[in-house]
Amino acid sequence: MANDTIRYSSAFRSKVVSEIERGKHTIRSAQRIYDIGGCHTISKWIIKLGKNHLLGKVVRVETRDERS
Repeated sequence: MANDTIRYSSAFRSKVVSEIERGKHTIRSAQRIYDIGGCHTISKWIIKLGKNHLLGKVVRVETRDERS
């Protein structure tokens, strides 16, 4: 059998990412529950769709005069 590419809908990807962010699943458990292959598939979804990437970043808004 040929190596078939599985495509997941954006709604499904968002659902999985949301469940992981809420603590309902870990990445590993979501892979098992939803039968998602690929060791980095969900991690890529989290980077693209998730909100966790905003944590720990400092956003600084300043005017030119405030820089000095």
